[in-house]
Amino acid sequence: MNPSNILAMDGGNGFNTASILTGLQKQLTPDPSATNFLNGIDLFAGTSDGGINALFLAAHQDPTAALADIDSFWQSILKDMNPCASAFPGSLLLAFMGQKSILSSKPMEETFIEFFGQDTTLDDLEHPVLIVSFKLDNEREHNRRWVPKYFSNWGPHATGSEKVVDVALRTSALPIEMPIYQGMDQEGPGYVDGGMVANNPSMCAIAQLIEASERDGVSVGELLGEMSLLSIGTGRNVIGDTVFLDPDFHDGRASWGYSQWLFDASRPLLLVDLMLQAAVEAVSKQCHQILRKSFFRAQPTLEKGLVPDDPATTELLKEVILWMRSVGWIPRAKAGRKARTSRTSAAETAAKKSTPKKATARKTATKKATAKKATAEEKESTTQETPPSSESSSTASED
Repeated sequence: MNPSNILAMDGGNGFNTASILTGLQKQLTPDPSATNFLNGIDLFAGTSDGGINALFLAAHQDPTAALADIDSFWQSILKDMNPCASAFPGSLLLAFMGQKSILSSKPMEETFIEFFGQDTTLDDLEHPVLIVSFKLDNEREHNRRWVPKYFSNWGPHATGSEKVVDVALRTSALPIEMPIYQGMDQEGPGYVDGGMVANNPSMCAIAQLIEASERDGVSVGELLGEMSLLSIGTGRNVIGDTVFLDPDFHDGRASWGYSQWLFDASRPLLLVDLMLQAAVEAVSKQCHQILRKSFFRAQPTLEKGLVPDDPATTELLKEVILWMRSVGWIPRAKAGRKARTSRTSAAETAAKKSTPKKATARKTATKKATAKKATAEEKESTTQETPPSSESSSTASED
């Protein structure tokens, strides 16, 4: 069984995820054998802004080279998210009164059309993707309800004919902030932000790969034994920046009502942030329990809402790189040694059965062989490097 390298990106501020990826690229620049670190990814998974990043990277034959344009891509999106970008007289007042969404998604739609192409489908992408959204109506005659929706160009439930622009807007339609999004053809049900389902898409990716592999006759144990997953958070909440609570207790209780949970001016909609964070941390905990050292969670510490260029960020990037070397995502640089040999991943195999050749991921090196080489080279090296624990990031799971 061949390994699968998964990059899963949270919803939140996609610009922060872009900063982490470009930071990794800069750290790896001195090592020619590791600079193409994204080209060995077999599956790009994402929710909301993370889904947009996944589509951006998967649209390029060389995802690592695409990082040169990712900042400008997000600058365009952030400009589109200015409430005044498409405001008509009275629209901001209606938004303030709660009668309409704060933003319009029309400017973003135009930006996505310009970048991806209006008729580009998921099958047209260069690499496999898994994008999370929430479908507000399953349109069934019986048991009609809202349901999670995964858009992908591989596996048993591939939706390769879906337009990339529609998928990007469906995964990022955050309620209240953005309108419910249907599609450019204005048909079918509406969709809202994938964060309502799984703001951290890591477990969605694992589950989809398990189902696809079982249909191919591959055991779950065999698949998980060869899987590695890097989960990148955005370091921020949907609304505020609260990450813990220390309420005033009386008689062992803190009697909070909706005023404290929802309408505290210092931390509005606190309950929403708590619920989303709880789900994100639960998924990280579960992924670590399943994959152990083959899972790493990178959650940056922010400064004024953005990833700072400071010692803490630098240390986090170093931990990610050490982990990538330990699991074989990138080789350990050593004079006279060649880069990784070719191999086909589980995700790539599943994608080949369900999508055109153009939509499959590139072949990368065999993780086990590379890991053994890395281990041997560790012993020979005079530098004492210790691969970090998958829970040594800034958001290590706690019992």
